[in-house]
Amino acid sequence: MTFVFAALALLAASPPAVAQQSASQPPAAPAPAQPDDNKKVCRREQATGSLMTRQTCHTKREWTAIDADNQRATQAMDNRNRATGAP
Repeated sequence: MTFVFAALALLAASPPAVAQQSASQPPAAPAPAQPDDNKKVCRREQATGSLMTRQTCHTKREWTAIDADNQRATQAMDNRNRATGAP
């Protein structure tokens, strides 16, 4: 019987000590989420003149490169049209 009371006394004394330790140390901040460049991303594309769409999948890094190439091509076409006076 005394063992049960001693065990209960220890359990009752433990939580405040743990609470004091955790209160003195700030909680660890979660690590910032890093984008996963190897994650597969799928997009639906519709070809000009077609009503059908198709799904194209690439990694995030590949989509970034594709988007950059498309942006450069669009800018080059725009510059060419301005130089020739085309609308």
